[in-house]
Amino acid sequence: MNFAPEHPVARRGHRWATVRLAVLAAALLLVAACSDSPVTPSGPGELLVVVESPHGAEGAVLLEVSGSTPISVRAENPPGDLLFMEAVEGVTLVVLIRTEPGELSLLMEVEAVDDPPTIEVLSVVDGDDQLREEIGGYSIRTSPAGGS
Repeated sequence: MNFAPEHPVARRGHRWATVRLAVLAAALLLVAACSDSPVTPSGPGELLVVVESPHGAEGAVLLEVSGSTPISVRAENPPGDLLFMEAVEGVTLVVLIRTEPGELSLLMEVEAVDDPPTIEVLSVVDGDDQLREEIGGYSIRTSPAGGS
């Protein structure tokens, strides 16, 4: 059977093609909206700073912050953690002391969360209050506070 374009069966086939195209377009838009590309915050804000330890729970850490000066720091796990910050000769030193050994993490307010400062581990005290002789296996992970 060959139907002319004005025939009802031919028009129904055209409608189905249009519906399928609309469904495909909607599905593509949905996939694009749900992509794994999160919006990166910018401007001033708070960073979660985590010292990743090869040894597990730790007691304290001394950090050197350079590049941009933190506006403020605060303990992520108050009231048990003690935190000190001091600007010294172009860098900022941050000391975090845990009352109970655990993950070393803090919240740092910065001028630009999309351009975090450079943070280096200078010294670590273990969960038994002993200075770690080797700090080569430690690293720093930063992320906008409230996200991962």
